[in-house]
Amino acid sequence: MLRVIFVALIAASLHGCATLSKEECLYADWYQIGLEDGSRGIDALQLARHRKACAKAGVTPDREAYELGHHSGLLNYCTYQTGLRLGTNGSSMPQFCPSEVIAEFTQGYKHGYERYQQIKVIKDLESKVRSVYYSIDEHEEYIAKNEHILVSDTSTGEQREEALAALRILEDEIAVFALDLIALEESLEYQESVLEDIINQQR
Repeated sequence: MLRVIFVALIAASLHGCATLSKEECLYADWYQIGLEDGSRGIDALQLARHRKACAKAGVTPDREAYELGHHSGLLNYCTYQTGLRLGTNGSSMPQFCPSEVIAEFTQGYKHGYERYQQIKVIKDLESKVRSVYYSIDEHEEYIAKNEHILVSDTSTGEQREEALAALRILEDEIAVFALDLIALEESLEYQESVLEDIINQQR
């Protein structure tokens, strides 16, 4: 039974790797397939994958038609906006864009990557702000517990002394956190304005 399951999984995996079905290979419009692949930003190596997928059907791709379609598709894909999106996402820059559009695409990518780096700065500051707020919340919980000890009828004198000492430390630490928070939020506001300036300059 385990052997059957294993074979089934292997078969499913192999099927998942196929770029085209047998029927698609038999009735393929290789220009259109190339156009679609290029428009999706898939490099020309995809043709080798198509060739492998179609070998079982006894079909050999029309390389010339595919490459013509793929080139046209890349012209649709390798735009300023696509470069901007990839750069902003922090994705690596594709190296297969045609010479006719590479300059515009690269410019978009550089602009996007500049945004990406600035967004990383902002996210790092946001993370630090959240961390300080978390620390303040934690300290406020400890303060509430120690205040309860101070007013509780069941607390001993020693417990009250310890609670009072702890309260002083906690309140001092909260004061430091509050100063850190002011500095971080001011920095965050500034870095957000830098990102806005970057975006405006790129228009």
